[in-house]
Amino acid sequence: MKILLNKKIQIILIFIFLFYFKAIASTPLNIRVSNVRDTQFSVSWVTFNQEIGQIRYGISKSNYENWLTEFDDRDMNFVGDTHHITLSKLAHNKTYLYEIISGDGQYNNSGEFYNITTGPVIPPNLGDFCQPAGKVFINSNLTNPAYNAIAYITIIGKSEDSATESMIITPDGYWFRDLGNFRTNNNNLLFPYICGESSIRVELEGGQMGFAIMETLAVHFTSLNDIRASITLNPYQTKSYELENIINILQILAGFNKAPNTDGFDKKIGINDAIFMLKKNYDLK
Repeated sequence: MKILLNKKIQIILIFIFLFYFKAIASTPLNIRVSNVRDTQFSVSWVTFNQEIGQIRYGISKSNYENWLTEFDDRDMNFVGDTHHITLSKLAHNKTYLYEIISGDGQYNNSGEFYNITTGPVIPPNLGDFCQPAGKVFINSNLTNPAYNAIAYITIIGKSEDSATESMIITPDGYWFRDLGNFRTNNNNLLFPYICGESSIRVELEGGQMGFAIMETLAVHFTSLNDIRASITLNPYQTKSYELENIINILQILAGFNKAPNTDGFDKKIGINDAIFMLKKNYDLK
């Protein structure tokens, strides 16, 4: 009787999940702002569904009808679960409001809109050129590049880290970044570093391909055969789910439990992990 009851509860919870999932399938997750300079900034996020992403932006709510629209850096018709949009040709030291259009959904911070202030004009760094680089794969044999994943690069400082720069992984799987463009967290100054001595943090977000993070020396990349800074994405967990685990997933989705510590869960599991795992486990389309 108890087993039968648990099965009924399990079915009910799955239907609850399906209802909730339909509402959040296009919701932007892990929203990040990067590449903030005097005339640009980038907004990136992931979605569970394959969607078209856009950013609408302007300088005031009163001028909303005249806001501009920017599309994914890859193509205006790009459809995927990773999204990276760069707004350029902006004014320096100016605050911009923006909203995210993901699929058919409009996400604007409950009508208050998101905002970011561009930095001042800074003379270019004419010192030593230092461009670390590496390759990202989706398999341990290092043969399948993680094209369309997003790389977030941050210089690790003694008291505080730099502002984060980002890019889309190239078709052959590479990330790279010129450290001379990195700014401080307030975006007002160039961030100091020493090529070959400073360390950088590289975070890779691949949507359903997985994620990864590493710290490595900021060494100038000189050879395509250099695999020192290569990394493989870790797929999201796909373990078996019983009643207790489904309840924990729903708690994550509802915001009641951000880090379940039960068997079969990683302590750092997030909402995108939960959605992906439950959908794959029940073969949901």
